[in-house]
Amino acid sequence: MKNKFVLTLLATLLLLVSCQDTQEPVANNTVIENTQEDIANVPEEEIVIEVEEEVVESKKIILPMSKLIDGVEKWGYVNASNLNDVVIEYQYTQASFFDEKSEAAVVTVNETVGVIDKTGVYLIPLGKFKT
Repeated sequence: MKNKFVLTLLATLLLLVSCQDTQEPVANNTVIENTQEDIANVPEEEIVIEVEEEVVESKKIILPMSKLIDGVEKWGYVNASNLNDVVIEYQYTQASFFDEKSEAAVVTVNETVGVIDKTGVYLIPLGKFKT
């Protein structure tokens, strides 16, 4: 009984392996090479080179950063590609990273909490909230 099971399993595996497509996948972008001869035989007015430009929106990544101001640690936000570029002034007691989806961050000033957008405008004004 055990041998029959093993043989059935081996036959099934062999069948599965033999049914697999062994052809290499073909890329969607096909490159056709032209020789110098091919190009030389085409009149100049017929040579057209089309270039597709992909416009990629670059998002400005903003990071929280702290700085000592008059001996007190304050938090603000800076441009990730240039840490000297202050986007939102150092004014918070604590600051979180911006959420990717909502593009909002939680900030505290002393014992009050609020939510700001990437320009520093309060989406939820500072207040004391019960947890």
